Amino acid sequence: MGKRLHGLFSFFWVLLLVLWPFKITVLSPFKRPWISLVFDLTSVFARAMRLRLKMIKNGDFMSRLLSTLSLVAGLAIGGALQAQEASDGTPTVDPSVGLDLGQTVQEDPSYVKEVYDDWQLQCFRSDAEQDPCQMYQLLREEAGNPVAEFSIFKLPEDSAVVAGATIVVPLGTLLPAGLQMYVDSGAAKAYNYSFCSMIGCFARIGFTQEDIDAFRSGEIAFIVIAPAQAPDQTVLIEASLKGFTAAFDNVTVNAN
Repeated sequence: MGKRLHGLFSFFWVLLLVLWPFKITVLSPFKRPWISLVFDLTSVFARAMRLRLKMIKNGDFMSRLLSTLSLVAGLAIGGALQAQEASDGTPTVDPSVGLDLGQTVQEDPSYVKEVYDDWQLQCFRSDAEQDPCQMYQLLREEAGNPVAEFSIFKLPEDSAVVAGATIVVPLGTLLPAGLQMYVDSGAAKAYNYSFCSMIGCFARIGFTQEDIDAFRSGEIAFIVIAPAQAPDQTVLIEASLKGFTAAFDNVTVNAN
């Protein structure tokens, strides 16, 4: 019984070594639902187990093992090639020759419409008469490495604030300390973070007309954050206000 268990575990290890490359190179590009892939792999393992039980009963382990692994690999590849299809349901592999037919490359939904000194006017393709646009600046530290993102959009006139902004800072930022911002030597305002993702931590904030006027007349907006690893220290990030007025005047109103 112990030898049989040992042989069974050995078989599974070899089986995983054989299937793992196919999982990476063959299964990853598929557009099929994951549940279908789970059923396919379950079927492969079930067939392999039935063959393994026959091997245990009949002996001649090594020769049958090699043939079984070849069969499993063939089943995985065959099901994979039949599974590969485009998101619209059109097959991307011709099953008769096994050649990739290609897919239409989707156009990037965002684009830079204009550049106003240190600010970009980023727009998003839509079916509306005018594409929605926001102003954007990638913030860098002294060495020139990207450290944060700053985007601003307008709000409807009946809103309590005239503009909204999203500031993205690195993961590892001390969230309870919040984020502070001030223009030149003016008074600082404190804001809370809204959420974090794999990209970073997001602060979604609102600006009054007074805030926008300070940006228009200022030179640098300073953003202050604190690292979680050194909560007693702060990191000062500079956002250039050169080109702010021209960029803001061309930002569209975000009705949402």
